[in-house]
Amino acid sequence: MPEPLPRRAGARRAQRALLLLGATAAALVLAEGVVRLSDVRAIPFPENTGAVTRPSDDPRLPRVPRPNATQTITYRLRPDAPPVVVTMNTNRHGFRGRAFAEEKPEGTFRIACLGDSYTFGMGVGDDETWPARLQALADERAGQGCCEVWNCGVPAYDTVQELAFLTKTVLPFRPDLVLLGFHLNDAKTTEEIYRSDNPLERLLEAMSQPRREGFRAFVRRHSVLADVLAEQLFFSLAMDRYALSYLEVYRSDLDGWKEAKQALRGMRDLLRQQGIGFAVVIYPLLIKREGVLESSAADAIVHEFLRQESIAAFDLAPSFVERDVDALRVHPYDPHPNAEAQQIAAEAVADFLARAFPEAFAPPSGR
Repeated sequence: MPEPLPRRAGARRAQRALLLLGATAAALVLAEGVVRLSDVRAIPFPENTGAVTRPSDDPRLPRVPRPNATQTITYRLRPDAPPVVVTMNTNRHGFRGRAFAEEKPEGTFRIACLGDSYTFGMGVGDDETWPARLQALADERAGQGCCEVWNCGVPAYDTVQELAFLTKTVLPFRPDLVLLGFHLNDAKTTEEIYRSDNPLERLLEAMSQPRREGFRAFVRRHSVLADVLAEQLFFSLAMDRYALSYLEVYRSDLDGWKEAKQALRGMRDLLRQQGIGFAVVIYPLLIKREGVLESSAADAIVHEFLRQESIAAFDLAPSFVERDVDALRVHPYDPHPNAEAQQIAAEAVADFLARAFPEAFAPPSGR
């Protein structure tokens, strides 16, 4: 007696499903083998040791610089590659790099560089930050001793905290000019803004998170293919979301940008009252999409606000827009500027100062 038609159809569907599953498994095994034979490996996440900040009782500044501290970051481009260890030191004042005398020498023009990790120079050596390179350029152009450039950047500070830090810690050293390094994340955002509204994107970000534990970590440890794919997926999604979320903060005039604007006005008024020069250096995110720096739209909003408020501003974006920014980051997982990028920034800032604050690099007799 012939087998009923529905049962035969179901058997054929099961066979096709098994064939598809087998073909998929075979393709994955083949891809895994190709990746392993090609010796492709995911890039290890940077490792931090030590800390250059410490907890504080000041509610305005939950963390403050730690004097005479050392922090190291270890970078690798492959699991078996020699490590690149970057050492970052603070001086007796808690500032990055060399220490100057507290009492300003007669005839010396003192520049205090405020900012976050982009100014502090996360991922580069003490003499490779843009304030340190600016000091070297000042020595070349005006002579040693004519100008002091202090690196007062503190990792993870936002603009509101930088105003508090300026008032409490930096102004007692009597700077003649304050340069504020402003980066995309200096206006606080929220987790709700940062997270994608797309459920699929959120799932993919969670699955590809490099520090995720559990089954996903098990798969990545045992499959080179999964590890490499997850790495590329995470970087692409995370960096895009980072830039887009902050653009929303500026474009929609959310609380973080409102607070940053108020802090910028506060710096302007405070420094103006004391006869101290003030300028903002806008440092872009060194990631491009279709040839355009990802932070361009947000940075343009910041620049326009500064113009309206009569705050001197200098946008570093033109110095980077024609360059291969992928080669100017300290590590694929870390978008901070490397030593070459910091040198580019310092040269551009030095040229800006020559136009806007010519007294900065002038010999004492010329002031």
